[in-house]
Amino acid sequence: TGTVNPKKRIAALIHKCHSIVKDLHPNVTENDLHALFFPFGPICTVKVCRDIRTKLSRGYGFVIFKCRHDAENALKALKFSELMGKPMNIMWAEDMTVKVLSRDD
Repeated sequence: TGTVNPKKRIAALIHKCHSIVKDLHPNVTENDLHALFFPFGPICTVKVCRDIRTKLSRGYGFVIFKCRHDAENALKALKFSELMGKPMNIMWAEDMTVKVLSRDD
């Protein structure tokens, strides 16, 4: 019947590779997150959002996998696991790239 808009299909795949990690310990670094998530598959980007003044983690970050399947496995395995003694909450992230690719121009 109808065909799926290729931009929407790409956006859905990109969206499912982006995860947000919340409730991070203030001392968590990109290297810490990378070491935790890397066993699940190749990672494109790891970012810990930091306070401009203190340079400490603001309590959340992003992990972007190359493959959706790897992101799904990491999310299932690591949700509410501890890093530096603090449980993390991991979920799918909403990304501006997804919004831009999903627009009907």
